[in-house]
Amino acid sequence: MIQQRQEISDASGIRIQEAGKEQLPEIAELEADIFQPPWNEQMISASLYGTNDMVFTAVGASPSGKKQVLGYCIFAIHCEDCELYRIAVRPDYRGRGIAKAMMTQMIKYCKEKQGENILLEVRSSNQTAAALYESFGFEEIARRKGYYREPQEDARIMKLANISTRIPDEHPI
Repeated sequence: MIQQRQEISDASGIRIQEAGKEQLPEIAELEADIFQPPWNEQMISASLYGTNDMVFTAVGASPSGKKQVLGYCIFAIHCEDCELYRIAVRPDYRGRGIAKAMMTQMIKYCKEKQGENILLEVRSSNQTAAALYESFGFEEIARRKGYYREPQEDARIMKLANISTRIPDEHPI
């Protein structure tokens, strides 16, 4: 459900904010460029307007100066358990801390909503993403054999447990 937008800015001028419906085409385009198989616009829209799902975007200026979606994060809060579904950053903006900023805001949001645990799945070969998650304290708790297609690959299931007690309110994560 789209609520009043929360925005967090950093020194580089990139804003992490709750996504708006006007960003849906950009999110879907980025999704199609990054994930195989990608979620379609209807699936992303269901998260944008859903009751338990939340979509954050990282917005900044393109080389031409126009505001654009540089990344997005889709997650859900189901009582005490939260689940990260998608996180993506434009390839030409990677390595600038955008994914880390979105993860930070996601974790803070989940904690504010009384979430206790955050779960996610990541391709076994995606060492960059796994390193990001591990830097926040996520630990592998299981594997799903052959979970991903195109190409077929195992999924690592990772969990960040007890966020209400592990992450103090003043912690910059």
